[in-house]
Amino acid sequence: MKSIMTILGLKDVLVTKVEEIEGKYALFIEMPKRSPICPACQSITSKVHD
Repeated sequence: MKSIMTILGLKDVLVTKVEEIEGKYALFIEMPKRSPICPACQSITSKVHD
C-alpha cells in the first residue's frame, strides 16, 4: 500500500479506515498538523488569517 500512497501524493498520511461502498473505495486518513508559514517573511507562525 505504500507505493499507492506515493502515487496519490499521500506520502505522510496515516490511513485509519478503508471501506468498499458499491465498488468504490473510501479512505479515511489523518495528516500531521503543520505550522503555517507567513507569506511575508517566510517564518513559522501560530497565527492564521482567514
